[in-house]
Amino acid sequence: MPKNVTSYIFFLGHQPHLSLAELESVFGEDSIKEIQASYAILDLEDEPNIDRLGGTTKISEITKTTKIDQNPEKQILDLISEQIIEQKT
Repeated sequence: MPKNVTSYIFFLGHQPHLSLAELESVFGEDSIKEIQASYAILDLEDEPNIDRLGGTTKISEITKTTKIDQNPEKQILDLISEQIIEQKT
């Protein structure tokens, strides 16, 4: 049975092109779903270990995505509140 795939955001170091090359080498080019100047989003079957990466400063699991509406501040506060409530239960 195939494993579940989880999305992670990798915050790239001072030399993003080297950090990205490292991610491609460790996880495979097909794992990378989005690349920006300071981060990359990867879909992985296993939880990544930052100790294996020299060019990544932080890794976070993406638990929810949403489109930004006309009141982003309220939307962000609502999302944070939802996460806090979920963690308490």
